[in-house]
Amino acid sequence: HVQPNTPLMRQTLCKLVLEGGTFNQEQPELYTLTDLKDLAGVRVLVFPEARLHELNAKLLEQFPDWIPDQVLDEESGDMLAYKYYG
Repeated sequence: HVQPNTPLMRQTLCKLVLEGGTFNQEQPELYTLTDLKDLAGVRVLVFPEARLHELNAKLLEQFPDWIPDQVLDEESGDMLAYKYYG
């Protein structure tokens, strides 16, 4: 377990953030592991597919802090599912 605002936490965040941007070492409190979209996730399979939007609405009622992100088919561009973070 990494404690917040410690040298180890800052070093870990620096490595993570530098892959996608610039880490501001003077303000490490701006960064948290919970901001990482792929740290943990939820996948729910729905059948029939038409109920996908209904399920999304129900999940957001129960978990209002979650942010849905569409999963698109790479070939057709059609939406396949939602993935959530937050």
